[in-house]
Amino acid sequence: MTTPLVATTGNITIAFAGNPNVGKTALINAMSGSKLKVGNWPGVTVEKKEAKMQHAGMQLKLIDLPGTYSLSPFTIEEQVCRDYLLVDKPALVVNVIEASNLEKSLYLTQQLMEMEIPMIIALNMWDEFESRGYRFDIDAFSQALNVPVTTTVGPTGKGTKELKELIIERAADTSLPTAFLYPGPIEQEVTKLMAEIDGKNFAKGAPLRWLALKLLEHDPYSLKKIEEIHNLDVSHYGTEHRQRLSEIYPNLDKALAQHRQQQITRLARQVVTAPEQPKADLTDLTDRILLNEWTGLPAFLGILFVVFKLTFDISTPFVDWIDGLVNGFLARWAGLGLEALSLPPLVVSLVKDGIIGGVGLVLTFVPTLMCLYLFLALLEESGYMARAAFIMDRFMYRFGLHGKAFVPLLVGFGCNVPGVYATRALESDTDRRITAAVMSFMSCGAKLPIYALFTAAFFERSQAWVIMSLYLTGIIVAITWAIILRKTRFKSDIPAFVMELPPYRFPTFKMLWASIWLKTRAFIKQAGTVIAVSMILLWSLVNLPYGAAPKDTVLGMSSRAVAPAFLPQGFGQHWEAVAAILPGFMAKEMVVGTLGVVMSVQQDNEPKADANFTEELKEQAVGFKDSAVTAGAAVIGSILPTPFQIESEKADSPLMAGVRKTFTPLSAFAFMVFNLLLISCVSVVGAMTQEFGGRYLGFVFLITTGTAYVASTLVYQIGRLLGFS
Repeated sequence: MTTPLVATTGNITIAFAGNPNVGKTALINAMSGSKLKVGNWPGVTVEKKEAKMQHAGMQLKLIDLPGTYSLSPFTIEEQVCRDYLLVDKPALVVNVIEASNLEKSLYLTQQLMEMEIPMIIALNMWDEFESRGYRFDIDAFSQALNVPVTTTVGPTGKGTKELKELIIERAADTSLPTAFLYPGPIEQEVTKLMAEIDGKNFAKGAPLRWLALKLLEHDPYSLKKIEEIHNLDVSHYGTEHRQRLSEIYPNLDKALAQHRQQQITRLARQVVTAPEQPKADLTDLTDRILLNEWTGLPAFLGILFVVFKLTFDISTPFVDWIDGLVNGFLARWAGLGLEALSLPPLVVSLVKDGIIGGVGLVLTFVPTLMCLYLFLALLEESGYMARAAFIMDRFMYRFGLHGKAFVPLLVGFGCNVPGVYATRALESDTDRRITAAVMSFMSCGAKLPIYALFTAAFFERSQAWVIMSLYLTGIIVAITWAIILRKTRFKSDIPAFVMELPPYRFPTFKMLWASIWLKTRAFIKQAGTVIAVSMILLWSLVNLPYGAAPKDTVLGMSSRAVAPAFLPQGFGQHWEAVAAILPGFMAKEMVVGTLGVVMSVQQDNEPKADANFTEELKEQAVGFKDSAVTAGAAVIGSILPTPFQIESEKADSPLMAGVRKTFTPLSAFAFMVFNLLLISCVSVVGAMTQEFGGRYLGFVFLITTGTAYVASTLVYQIGRLLGFS
């Protein structure tokens, strides 16, 4: 018995299901006008996307289910899909199928039909299908499945109007798809089993035929789920039926799978007609170069070099502009306004340095993230990301990582925050967690000022070599921890690298912008909150009691209390060195500045001219224009080779002198190693919390902090044994 799809409120929940890379997200964006909201499915880190829209007086809720090849719950994505369809029971399923890959897609279609949910099939990428000269008998296909079928092109929105109308039509239609039938003996046992479980408590609300098939297959996930919900072991229900069928089919599971595939192949051949002379395929021609044994890896490294360099070269001018706008212009005028109200200096400092400074830190990540998301979307939507993972899998496999993990780790050298978000490209939750756990060992760009200060003070003649050794140390530690995690906490074999290589496509601007804005908005809303609050906390540590000397602030007193714990690293004798660690946890850029504050060597600000709001606002507009020009020049010039250069303190600066009094060359190197391996910043904390939750963040914090402490201790103590000072 079926029920109408539309409740009295006129709301319809539609689940979009399909294989990976069939264009479900692009189709939903085209239908809803890029109104997707991103979150996580309950209890897992699988991304959840949904959108709401109005059409024909009805509220449509569009759910983008994770891309899967089946509903057999071997992966988290498959579990999420099956549980949602069984428990949440959407009113309608839109099965998105790539028209050019019909046979591959129909295996999931067949399982969706067994769920007894009204369904529509959208033959997506229809333009590619027609351009290859193929023909499709849509009427015969629709009649065979008893499912309405329409054609769509997700990136351009073609066919979405017809799909929305079809959804509204199905709201008043209660017909269900025609189930695929199995050979006579199997059908007889399925019918008997359905009669046996009909009316049982554990069968109420579940599709009866689907449940009978799962019991007959002795599906472990279904049996476990029923036991969790009903506290009942139902494994014996299918045993007798399996035994009878075993006389005909010694391997019943294999027989069921083979029959499903035979039905799929037969149907696909009936409805699809191939051209007599297939057209030349751009994908095959391109892959001869990009997947070639000799040219594939150099091409991949070249592409990543351009992406990596453009991301930071283009975003850096805008990062500097936002920093000046927020922490300079806005903070200055907010301070002047608060002073005009005769508010206490404590309040003025809190607003300027704590609140506005926290917001400024969040916003400075936006240009980098948007650039990164743009290039990652280009690689993903064009079809190249899957090929990059294929190329790198053999190398990464040796260290317990998936081939796709190479891209997030590489991004981590620029900034760990987008690196954490880039792990979304990994399908396996285990691979995502391992990659994110070792991300902080990748030396991000924010740590360079620390290296610049200490190498200029103690290793001026071998500055580049010392910095290179730090980068290599981070890589070695990351590889070591990846192997350890794979063999302990995530003890399992690395899943076989099975990935479909989609055809090359040209992404549309609308598709790219939807991807960029969706992820950037999520960062500002979720991770940004953590960062801003942490910056206010940091202000309190550095400035309270307000007006006190650095050593008498909360930070100074706390640093003096814990300094003895850092004696094994060689810099615990001086509380000033320890005081820079906590602000460094908030943002590694703050280590050098904090050292300047606690060593009382900071320079007075240059006198400021009379305030003129209009002139300063014009300066900000000019600054934005200059940033755009600089970024444009970077597009042309960033791929040209440049010498290794970093900006460092002047040799005779007060800060340099203070550092030389506080550290020795050996303790300075240990201090750099400690900061190298410590979790990068509070922004990474926000990103990790958003992606994996607080418990896993705590685990990562323990291994990074512990590794940083042990490694820096070994560096100092072994260095002393070898006679270094």
